[in-house]
Amino acid sequence: MFAYRCALKTVFMALVLHLIPANVRQALHLYCSVVGFYICSSACPEGRWGPNCEKHCQCLNGATCDPWDGRCLCQRGWRGKYCSEECPPDRYGQDCSEICRCSNGGSCDHISGECLCAPGWTGPLCGSSCPEGTHGKECSSECRCQNGGTCNPTTGKCYCTPGWTGDVCGNRCPPGFWGVNCSKSCDCYNGATCHHITGKCECLPGFTGPMCNLQCPVGKYGKDCAFNCSCQNDGKCSFEDGKCTCSAGWIGDHCESRMCPDGLYGEDCNGRCECLAENSEVCHPWTGKCYCKPGWDGYDCSRPCPLYTYGKGCHLLCSCKNNAQCNPVNGSCSCAAGYHGENCSEPCPVGTFGENCAQRCNCRNRATCSNENGKCICPPGMHDSSYLMHEKF
Repeated sequence: MFAYRCALKTVFMALVLHLIPANVRQALHLYCSVVGFYICSSACPEGRWGPNCEKHCQCLNGATCDPWDGRCLCQRGWRGKYCSEECPPDRYGQDCSEICRCSNGGSCDHISGECLCAPGWTGPLCGSSCPEGTHGKECSSECRCQNGGTCNPTTGKCYCTPGWTGDVCGNRCPPGFWGVNCSKSCDCYNGATCHHITGKCECLPGFTGPMCNLQCPVGKYGKDCAFNCSCQNDGKCSFEDGKCTCSAGWIGDHCESRMCPDGLYGEDCNGRCECLAENSEVCHPWTGKCYCKPGWDGYDCSRPCPLYTYGKGCHLLCSCKNNAQCNPVNGSCSCAAGYHGENCSEPCPVGTFGENCAQRCNCRNRATCSNENGKCICPPGMHDSSYLMHEKF
């Protein structure tokens, strides 16, 4: 009889509980107990539900269960029958009802919505690339790129500046190549390489030009043709290192010495020079040819330079005017009477005449005198009975 009444009471209380709203039931967790008589006055213990709180809750991750039907009430960020599943990557919060706003492949925390950025991205919403010099997850890895190279913010792969290559951009382009990714070929000649960044040809000693296709000019040698040759007596200078190759009869590093003693010439030095010693510089040690001093000519240097020429080999032309004499050695002019100046082109100043313009005219009655001989030139109305006096300065 007691069991029956208990059963009736249980059924009765179940009907009563059914009439109580679910949120109230959740708050009270009522269960039946016998306290002299049957009432529902106490909450079910945590983790229990159902009539007399006989059933065990199966909810996970901090979820509670409805005391009437055992339905799981999930915490923020969880879903599923037993609250065992996280919110989808694009959702978070209570009942996974809020939408994630993370960009660039970032996901959000299923509970708080905080963005978890993909490698290479940062910022509250993952909207910014990693700062320069960093890469990877949370931008925590340091780039290792050298020589101005930048790295991929996601993978850390180095992107090299022109002229550099290698995993960390630590190597110059191999010889013969230059530019971005070392993709351009050098256009240089005669063994030259080009600058790994600009492609400018870097010539070997002895060559010049934009493509190093020209030898140094005569008289120059070396790197950038910057050095002057020092070979003497028609010696040939190497355009690469400046080394002299002497012509026949000459010896020495600079071809400065005769092969034969002074006064002799020939392969066996058995020829005797015929040069006039006071007018010649040297007798060629191989051919015996006389090299005359400036102002002298002829096979044995016995004749002065021909008229109106001067200098070594008599190759220079005199510039003297008005029948002036030209010095065959240095070309200086000796002016004729009545003229002066460096090349004797200027007449004597008014009132003077003669050699070196050293004499003073003494013509009367406004007459002028010849700059050459001092003869008076009478004005109109006068005749040659006027006389001339010459006065030395």
